[in-house]
Amino acid sequence: VDLFVDELSSGESINSLALDRVYILTGSSSASASELLINSLSSYIEVIHIGETTVGKNVGSITVYDYIDNDGTKNPDHTYAMQPIILKIANSDDFADYDNGLEPNTAIDEDIKNLGVLGDEKEALLGAALSIISGTGKIATFKSPYTSLKITDPLLQKRQGMYIDSAIPLAYGKR
Repeated sequence: VDLFVDELSSGESINSLALDRVYILTGSSSASASELLINSLSSYIEVIHIGETTVGKNVGSITVYDYIDNDGTKNPDHTYAMQPIILKIANSDDFADYDNGLEPNTAIDEDIKNLGVLGDEKEALLGAALSIISGTGKIATFKSPYTSLKITDPLLQKRQGMYIDSAIPLAYGKR
């Protein structure tokens, strides 16, 4: 079964890169769209994943507010919203189990104190990709003295766009 459409309804061809391999660079904070791209493409072409293990965000959610009408007007008296998980992301091979992140083919720790210049061949991840592509096999390795930590403090989660208030007022069922 060919799942790809290669032309528009008018018969005009859709442009294609016609790749059989892609190189994707990740850091320990790579999530969501990066993981979706890696996982989805891996069913169709060879994905060379270089860098660090990704976050492991293989689910999707929507934000649900208390609307006062059908036009999307938020209730000004309510400052809370819910963000329920509504889907789990899987590729065409039905692979969706990357809760702990996607492991790279070539693991490279970045030096957090010296990330390099974006686009510079000496930058660790780009340099590794270019070495793999050219076949020189000279991949600079660096073991960072720093450890990447997942954000677990509710106050710090604001950085990720998630606001958590532990003092949710209980309007019902007070004892």
